[in-house]
Amino acid sequence: VKLVGHDYFRNLAIRYLSIYPSYSGDLNDYGENFSDFLVQHLPLLPNGNSMPYLKDIAQLDWACWQIMLAPRTPALNLNVLLNWSVEQQHKSRLRLDSSIKIIRSDYPIHSIWNLLQTDIGTVDINSGSETILVGRPDNEILFYKLKPPTAFLLEYWQQHTLEESLTAVMTSFTDI
Repeated sequence: VKLVGHDYFRNLAIRYLSIYPSYSGDLNDYGENFSDFLVQHLPLLPNGNSMPYLKDIAQLDWACWQIMLAPRTPALNLNVLLNWSVEQQHKSRLRLDSSIKIIRSDYPIHSIWNLLQTDIGTVDINSGSETILVGRPDNEILFYKLKPPTAFLLEYWQQHTLEESLTAVMTSFTDI
């Protein structure tokens, strides 16, 4: 609402409801398609400005909602991982808990989100991409801005072994 104004957001919500009716009595299940809806139905704001990052803000907002509702699972004890054999470590794959999400944006999404929370400062929309890890370690949602190699590793490791992921990071980021 802060980005587009109350009236404009209300009109967007009415259009969204007409295209994506709720099929559940639980409103916690509703909103998953909102970011895709924004891409298709928000070419310009009333003042003529484009906000291509709005989709990413909607994804981040939905991720926060999902994380708040996600069941708690025990944290990974890194000592267990360290006690595995090197072969076991290298063959491991990362599976993120449902209370953790990675959000990648072509825009400075972490900076935009912080500005929306504090109303302090400004954000250069053209300052580059950002990836954030959003989690709920102690029933409080926290945001961690990830450096590109870390973001790459965490995303790649979900589909590949740790060994393959580390190799890919080392070949993709020659300056680390």
